[in-house]
Amino acid sequence: MTSENLQLVLSFFQTEAPTLDNFIAGRNIDAVNVFRELATGIGPQIVYVFGGPGVGKTHLLKSLVKNQEKVPVFDEKIKIYAVDDVQKLNDEELAGLFELINQVRAHSNTHLIVSGDRSPMSLKTSGMREDVTSRLGWGTVLEIEPLSDDDRGLLFIHRARNNGLTLSDDVINWMSTYLPRDLRTLSVLFEELDNYSLSKGRAITIPLIKEWLNKTQQTN
Repeated sequence: MTSENLQLVLSFFQTEAPTLDNFIAGRNIDAVNVFRELATGIGPQIVYVFGGPGVGKTHLLKSLVKNQEKVPVFDEKIKIYAVDDVQKLNDEELAGLFELINQVRAHSNTHLIVSGDRSPMSLKTSGMREDVTSRLGWGTVLEIEPLSDDDRGLLFIHRARNNGLTLSDDVINWMSTYLPRDLRTLSVLFEELDNYSLSKGRAITIPLIKEWLNKTQQTN
């Protein structure tokens, strides 16, 4: 591997394992506090979080629960369960979720977190079985909001510091104003931008970002 290729694999915004500490809460501090309670084994038994794509719902779920089935089967040895993207479940999976909800509610020391792209009422209106949506609504319902420009600035700073790098205030402000708010999209953009800066041997500046964006638009 050449030194140039070695540089290209050094991602500025490396993917971090999702934790509550590296989740930028912003206006979602109440939701994060609920998840911190769940991490200690207390808090509500049923939690439903919803919001648009890329706001961090999956990050929150994976900060507490890793490597479970899409819809887990209840096991008395497991104390916390997670089901992501409830709106994507088929009829059989929704039946499994309904059973899981009932089992969790029957065991006071267990917890279930479910995520979706809309509120329980909106899920019901869109045709999801009412016995599932009603039970999701019985629990603690939390809407996850997108990051504000200031919050995204904190995200850039956090990830830069994590990799021993510093972004100027001008770069942070520009990124916060003009780059997308979708965290999934941002992660891809950050990695590609850093690869571009490394390949050019130049620091990440506003002119470099604009140059990279223009080249990206031309190739697409």
